[in-house]
Amino acid sequence: MNDAEYDTQKARIQVLIDRWVRRIGLGWWDLSFEYVRAEFEVDGKPAPETSARCTANWRYGHAHLAFNMPRVADLEDQDLERCFVHELMHIFLNEARESGDDWLDHEERVASTLTKAFLWLRDDHGHPAIGTDGDADTRVRAWFALDQGRTASDWDTLSEAARATWRQAYVTRGMISPDGRTPVTVE
Repeated sequence: MNDAEYDTQKARIQVLIDRWVRRIGLGWWDLSFEYVRAEFEVDGKPAPETSARCTANWRYGHAHLAFNMPRVADLEDQDLERCFVHELMHIFLNEARESGDDWLDHEERVASTLTKAFLWLRDDHGHPAIGTDGDADTRVRAWFALDQGRTASDWDTLSEAARATWRQAYVTRGMISPDGRTPVTVE
């Protein structure tokens, strides 16, 4: 994989990082990302067919996602997004690991189920967990709550200047339209 191909694949992953990490509540986690060009391993063993892996420490809110860049290059955008969201689900699931031989099979099934659920939310409602219904102020309040890990009622405690700043930030980020009336859909 040459540098241009590597940069292209890394940019594809960055789009997903920007789209998903904060929106599903992982903005407060300390996440690191690794982009492996060759000799991808899982648990110290070669795993050339594996697209990505996630290791997480729920106790401290740290997670590391590694991507097998040659494999990523072979994935269609939809499949890469499914893979990415699946790996993020492992962050949520890490705490549920139990001793025994079959814990990973259970975690994989739940990660796959959660992946489908989050993707359905995006497909059905324009934005994960926000939707396209309601007036502009309702959507802005919902984005504020989700984005900042607060409640929608916290919006009411902000000054009008602070609310205007948040509205403009959401317009700039493409979460709401400039007129505030039209929901913006995620591409």
